[in-house]
Amino acid sequence: MLIGIVGLSGCINSNNTNKTVVKNNSTIQLAPVDSPIFSNQYVSFKKPTDLTIIDDSNSSQLNIKIKSEDKLIVEINSVTNDTKFVNSLIAQSNNTTVANKTAYEFSDPTAIQLYIPVSKSNGKTTVIRIYVSPDYLPDYNLIKDSFVIIRAPPH
Repeated sequence: MLIGIVGLSGCINSNNTNKTVVKNNSTIQLAPVDSPIFSNQYVSFKKPTDLTIIDDSNSSQLNIKIKSEDKLIVEINSVTNDTKFVNSLIAQSNNTTVANKTAYEFSDPTAIQLYIPVSKSNGKTTVIRIYVSPDYLPDYNLIKDSFVIIRAPPH
């Protein structure tokens, strides 16, 4: 009985989608909670419906693009930079937790960027970066909230 109650908790309506209220008190519609899972050798996450995933990842780099028709919506890639540079970015961000790791989020009117540090070596830090237009906040939240790191991309 308890499992049924937990399974029915949350803000699920009859269309099997979540809704959330953002800072300006407007309601946005989130992607369906039963979205299919995308997975490759590095990451997995719930796939926003009606979007196309192009996975150009290889043995040395994470590189995923998510499109709506011809429009690029989300980019997920691995980036290796000087640790001092990464630390300077982190100092200007909002901390959050993604995939059980401390992540750093930036947003402005043109983009939302999320950096998840995954490894450090020889003065370099490798991060997984998620970049999205603020117009696609529901898709970003679905990906971010379901994001799993299977293994860190090499640097």
